[in-house]
Amino acid sequence: PKIILEGIFVFDAQFIDDELMRFPTKYRVQRNLGKGSFSMVSKAVDLETDTRVALKLARMPEKKHVFEEAETLAFLRGLFGFPEFYGIFVMENHIAIVMELLGPNLEEIFKASGKQFPPQRLPQLGLQMLQPLQDLHKYCTTHRDVKPA
Repeated sequence: PKIILEGIFVFDAQFIDDELMRFPTKYRVQRNLGKGSFSMVSKAVDLETDTRVALKLARMPEKKHVFEEAETLAFLRGLFGFPEFYGIFVMENHIAIVMELLGPNLEEIFKASGKQFPPQRLPQLGLQMLQPLQDLHKYCTTHRDVKPA
């Protein structure tokens, strides 16, 4: 069941009964962070632990891709640039990955810097963006949807 109040979801979720997937069941979505062709990512709060998390929500037909992504996140645990994987659950006709909420994205950093980066900062940013892609490649995985933001 879910309740929708002015764009904020509060819901109970039934988790898949698997050792990797037993997690707290209540989240409050605070705001949407981004949307792609198959899913959307939202900033949320775990109401049982008051932990800030990211929820990636997709429709059930995308279940296979979501499970593959969750498996990849769990495998890459601890590597720079990848969020910590907390769990996965099914709610009605959706499936969601619960993961660590990372810091600001590049666009937010750019705006906070007055829309200008010092030249010496650019190589550092480039390396920080390329390191996770290099790690993915090292583990025989390809990211098929890299976006500028």
